[in-house]
Amino acid sequence: MAEAIARLTGCAAAYAKAFTDAADTVDLAVDDVLPQLVTYGRPKDIGSAAGLDFLGENRITFQPTVPIFWTGMLVFVSDPLVEEVGQVIGVSFNFGGGIENNRVTLRLLPGAAVSWGF
Repeated sequence: MAEAIARLTGCAAAYAKAFTDAADTVDLAVDDVLPQLVTYGRPKDIGSAAGLDFLGENRITFQPTVPIFWTGMLVFVSDPLVEEVGQVIGVSFNFGGGIENNRVTLRLLPGAAVSWGF
């Protein structure tokens, strides 16, 4: 089946890819987001993001202004450039330089902030 899909071109390839994208979205929701919500509740509002960098499609990195982060955590970034819920997918700690040298990487979840009333 994968070989047949790989041979598709144009609109047929885009149509087939849409099913993969939809399946990936469902997997993200069921495997990553739902367990966090069941275990910890609503995403934590962490305020603004210092040193914000956009890494590409739905990914950002920034310096946290609050020290409570772990991989998988759902957070709401209320920075005017983002204003969205994201899942922490990476954390970098620098114990020698204080919190201002720590970095967090998020996978943004488009539309999630509205769903939770942020």
